[in-house]
Amino acid sequence: MPLSQFISCYFKYLLSYTKKEWAIDDFPLRYNGKNNVDSTDPNQAWSVQVIKWPTMIGVGPTKAAAYKNLEENFKLYGAANETLPRPGKEVPISFANTDQIFQLEDVAEDFFPAILGYDFHGVFVSDESSVFDFGEDETETISAINSRYGLQLTTLGDGNIVHILRLIKSEGKLLRDL
Repeated sequence: MPLSQFISCYFKYLLSYTKKEWAIDDFPLRYNGKNNVDSTDPNQAWSVQVIKWPTMIGVGPTKAAAYKNLEENFKLYGAANETLPRPGKEVPISFANTDQIFQLEDVAEDFFPAILGYDFHGVFVSDESSVFDFGEDETETISAINSRYGLQLTTLGDGNIVHILRLIKSEGKLLRDL
């Protein structure tokens, strides 16, 4: 970590003891723009990340838009979690549970290549994963699911893959069942 980022983390950490509640401005931030090597999408030309918190990031076509996206992500995190990490402290990456998705492995092994175009064992998917995480169009996905599994879906809701796999297992027809 560059010295400037280390100092920023240490300074924000010390300042955090002067407040009981923190906003995104209380955290050390790192901007990456114009030549954002992580994206070829012009809508993600800029990114801003909380230093030492790798999953707290915002992206956008401009520096201000990336910051606004980060601010929104921070608010969502705050609403979903009882406590925030202390500014300037390392936040480890944690993965969502995978118990339910692996209980549906037999359905997932058919669903992933047929509907999403991926090998189930070649991607990380959690119990919270959505078909929309794969950039899928809802109308096309509904049509493909209905056609392949003999269902009558009209919406995917939040697109949660576990919910879809459970529905296929309970009400649909797998090719091996025919």
